[in-house]
Amino acid sequence: MENDNTLAEILTKKKELIKLFVVGTVLAFSIGVLANSVVTLATIPPWIVYLCTSIFILVALILLATDVKSSLSFKDKMKGVLFLDPDKNEILEVKDYELSRRLHEVLSAISVESRSIYSEWETSPLVPKDEGKSPSTHDEVERDEKPSYIGIFKLSNEDPSHSRPDSAKLLDEAILFVLLEELSLHLSTYFNDTISDEYIAEIKREDIPGFLLQNRVLNLLTTPIEHRDVFLKAFPNTENRPEGELVSLRGSDGSMYSLFDLKLPKHTHISHSDSGSVRIETQRFELEIFGTYSEFSAVASPVFIGQYLGRNWKELKYQTIEVVVSGRIKPLSLLSSKGWEHYRWIDSFRSRLRSNVDFDTFLKEIHWSTVEPILHSLLPKTGPKEG
Repeated sequence: MENDNTLAEILTKKKELIKLFVVGTVLAFSIGVLANSVVTLATIPPWIVYLCTSIFILVALILLATDVKSSLSFKDKMKGVLFLDPDKNEILEVKDYELSRRLHEVLSAISVESRSIYSEWETSPLVPKDEGKSPSTHDEVERDEKPSYIGIFKLSNEDPSHSRPDSAKLLDEAILFVLLEELSLHLSTYFNDTISDEYIAEIKREDIPGFLLQNRVLNLLTTPIEHRDVFLKAFPNTENRPEGELVSLRGSDGSMYSLFDLKLPKHTHISHSDSGSVRIETQRFELEIFGTYSEFSAVASPVFIGQYLGRNWKELKYQTIEVVVSGRIKPLSLLSSKGWEHYRWIDSFRSRLRSNVDFDTFLKEIHWSTVEPILHSLLPKTGPKEG
């Protein structure tokens, strides 16, 4: 079961945790004094008393450490849904659902600028095109006499006959880019509004060469526009270029540039694991972000597809994305009561990410549980045919 502790809750409990440590220390000392008295007054062999005392102290410390550890960490699991059009081999944009919009935008930008990378999406699609499919309408949810079915399948990576399509790897890289961009935007807003720059360091593209080797999407879309042919006409007259640092640039052809810039507390270290996760370690906190295409199919309401997307549910495929954000506060950092304002962005970032990524959260925010029954009642009903 995930631990949903927030940083605010952890800091509120900080005094209680310190008290637990103090009580544990006093208890251990008291037991030691008591054991010594028993040895002095009784005929019990000293080694038996010391052994029992050591066991009691060890058990108490283990229970205390377990409680403290669980109180200092959290783990958020989010499930996103991709709506795929197999005929066009593209991810649909869903209104107000940020994950679908951003991935659609990123893949479009790659297709414009790097055919060598985008070819993986074209030649090895996530969902093969259905051949011989009968035409269908877009205006309403069909109600056929013949039964239709939706199945959920999971392909095991342990099966030697199964291998992930190349497009899945490309999608994983795009997901990580989107998550890092979300983090970058959130940090820029938070620290620009609340924190003095003397406590903050900026981690830029040149500070993460390892990331650029691991992630082609991140490398491509954060490369300065001066080194990209697709932007040669963006500012043909450099003298007329607006002042300031370019943060983001979008072209009408779908091309895009995004400045990689993470504002974090000083002495922060960022690393990239072999599993694809990003690990951010500060002096007080450790944060890990992971996102991947799960190869699970998803179930979507035909009413949602027909009325919200304006498509027929039989034309689309639905796949899931898993995003995990986990964190841990270093126990010794609780001894300090100052400087925690540099870390309070963590809770708001978790909330932002859940709102933008988790599909169930998105449905709650648009009040779909209330809207769907109303829309369903307005749909044309089919009755028995007359004889």
